[in-house]
Amino acid sequence: MTVLKKIGIILGILLLLFLILGLVMPKDITVTYTRSIDVPANYLYNMAQDLKAAAAWNPFIAEDPTMEITYSEKTAGEGASYAWKSEAMGNGSAVYTKLIPNQRIDADMTFEGMDKSKYYYEFKADGNKATDMSWTMETHLGFPYNVFGPFFKYSIKKNYKKGLATLEELAEKRYEDNIYNGYEVMDKSQPKRHFIMSRNVVAFDDIQKFYTQRNYTLFEWQTV
Repeated sequence: MTVLKKIGIILGILLLLFLILGLVMPKDITVTYTRSIDVPANYLYNMAQDLKAAAAWNPFIAEDPTMEITYSEKTAGEGASYAWKSEAMGNGSAVYTKLIPNQRIDADMTFEGMDKSKYYYEFKADGNKATDMSWTMETHLGFPYNVFGPFFKYSIKKNYKKGLATLEELAEKRYEDNIYNGYEVMDKSQPKRHFIMSRNVVAFDDIQKFYTQRNYTLFEWQTV
């Protein structure tokens, strides 16, 4: 048997094995990583629901410092989206589709030339302060990409682990510094007060006129 014939047989066996794996390996892939973070859920949710804030701990953005990112007019909450162009990571886009405050954020993600994927964050309180935050991706890998499913899952989970570790550092610092949503939080005691206010129903188009043409006096008194 010649060397070329042996090489041909080996290549044929490898090709047959590859085809068999393509038939039996799952095409629907789910990857999840969960991290316990010693910060209340509202802090983590706040840092995730704003796409510009999330860029500070997004591991995929960190992989390519030259990545070109374009944000939509809305960058936080449902409907917020961004697109990216990267020679290293490929081109794609993501949009937030549904948010449950302090509990879950759902998003659709599309890589150029691939099927749409979904990912979501979940926030579950663990005690008085700690939060279990999960990052999950659901995607479909057609043949022959499904053959590399295990490597794909390993790579994604590795990046999720890196991203949530960075988020943990940023969130703990924000919590310790009493910073929330860009504002400094200060605990102060106020004396007891009572207020009187006038309530009116105003058409949306007349709101500016309503406030600019009226003077308001705030009445305040102390009970005795």
